[in-house]
Amino acid sequence: MSFGLYLFCVRSSNELIHAWLREYNPEDVSGQGSVEITQDPLRAKRYPSFSDALTELDRVPENRPTRSDGKPNRPLSAYIVLCIPIPNCG
Repeated sequence: MSFGLYLFCVRSSNELIHAWLREYNPEDVSGQGSVEITQDPLRAKRYPSFSDALTELDRVPENRPTRSDGKPNRPLSAYIVLCIPIPNCG
């Protein structure tokens, strides 16, 4: 079994976005991070353990390690995130 990250956020238009994380690069957009999402859990980025998935949440971009308030910059903290088991196929 592997684990995936399921993201939730509300856009300024009050539109609820919820989907599986497919790709993530914390270095993109000058350290604000970029995500690619999918509705298909089979296309979600998989992590071998719960711990590995949580490590991804804490990743800090090297090109912008702190926010303007001095706290660590963790781009995925902009989302509500669930770490969910994904059964292996086949």
